[in-house]
Amino acid sequence: MALHLPSFKNRIEKMKIRIKILFPAIICFLTFFLLTSFRELPVSRIWNGYQVLYVMSQELDEHSILALLEKNNCKNVISRGNQRIPLLKTDFELLPPQSRDSYIFTRNAFFSDESKTAYVFYIPDGQDKNLEYSIKELSAFQNTSAGTDGSSSFPWIALIITCFFCLVTILFTKQKKIFTASAFFLLLLAYSRPLYTVAAASCLCQLGIFLLIRLLNRRDYFKTMASSVYIIALITFPVLVLFIASPLNAFFYVMSVLSALSMVYILNSCENLKYSRYVFNPVYIRGAKTISIMERRGFRLLCILTVVVAVIGICLFFSNRLSRFESSSTRPALPAPITEGEKTLPNLDDYIHWNWNVLTFPFKKLDSSKLVTEPIENEVVSVTDYKDVDGKIVPTETPVYIFNNDFKQISYDSIEKLKYPALEKMLLQQGKNTNYGFTKSIGVTIERFGVISLLIFILIPTVLAGYYILGRKKYGLSV
Repeated sequence: MALHLPSFKNRIEKMKIRIKILFPAIICFLTFFLLTSFRELPVSRIWNGYQVLYVMSQELDEHSILALLEKNNCKNVISRGNQRIPLLKTDFELLPPQSRDSYIFTRNAFFSDESKTAYVFYIPDGQDKNLEYSIKELSAFQNTSAGTDGSSSFPWIALIITCFFCLVTILFTKQKKIFTASAFFLLLLAYSRPLYTVAAASCLCQLGIFLLIRLLNRRDYFKTMASSVYIIALITFPVLVLFIASPLNAFFYVMSVLSALSMVYILNSCENLKYSRYVFNPVYIRGAKTISIMERRGFRLLCILTVVVAVIGICLFFSNRLSRFESSSTRPALPAPITEGEKTLPNLDDYIHWNWNVLTFPFKKLDSSKLVTEPIENEVVSVTDYKDVDGKIVPTETPVYIFNNDFKQISYDSIEKLKYPALEKMLLQQGKNTNYGFTKSIGVTIERFGVISLLIFILIPTVLAGYYILGRKKYGLSV
């Protein structure tokens, strides 16, 4: 029986290609599973770093609610019941008389709604699932309702902009099938993690894939790709930026990039199968090192990318600004940071004044009418010492406390050292000059380092565009 060598060789080549594309295919399936299974909508918050839980119940008291939260692994919950005197033990020995309008009493208003009908608790971010279980369990009790300040919403504008840039890039590329298949995972990333920073990272990576595809099947393809400033900046830099804000988003971005590259490899390998039946396989004459990665089409896309990322940044800014004025009619008025309106809850200034009165109390005369006062800037509390001067006992005043910026900073530092979930820690996280009141506002969707991340994302294509222009001018070439 005669053996047809070309046919046998062709089968061997096909088998090798199928084996090679197996691992990339697994990466694609794994990424698709992760992105679809762990899809997450951004949730607005009225407090930075905390989610508010309110409970209206005729059956449960605060202690029972705290026990249920603890059972569901909600940790470091800030509640009225676990607040203490917000001073270190070494700071005081005796508290001055406390009136009903003292900070130590007025701060209790943070733990109920405006109508005094609901218990209010503050749960640190990152415990969404545990809080969700707790709300379901609380709502199962009779005459009990529970909810949070969180309001989930899908920022369609970010996904629309990402899709728009993808369509523009498809029009510019010659390898439309390969780019479209690889960009699918970057679009899925923007849909699964609908954040403005992730959308911007997806757009940057799309341009990187566009440039990478231009080098396919040329000699020294991998070396040129790994040494290209454009490809490295557009694909790898977003990982670092996303990691600072959210390691989880950075992980999903890396998986999406790997899947996009895997699709490029798979489809390119399938294209090469068409030529495996021939003895002669056509190859590009020019190697990857001899062609310009960022030619005029790429430069135009780079300029479009800069505008697109800038638009995403503007959308983030205005979406947060507008959402501050939206309100929820189904939720009670909850304690929250306010930018407008009358301050109705104590702030850190009230804490500082209270702290001053507590610490200076032991150094004031008990018959003084100013045991509890509002301090003035650079006010000094001193004690009288006696010194022997030329054989005479002379009284001298030694300052103990001075109400200035140093005293305020020491007070802020003491908050960080408190060993329990203190309300003051949460207030400090909102900003030292923040005022508080009751509101029905839905809050804003906070992306950690969102503005800074988008500024970096705008800077990347801008710097690359400048690098391209300077390089062309250096050799006397037109842009």
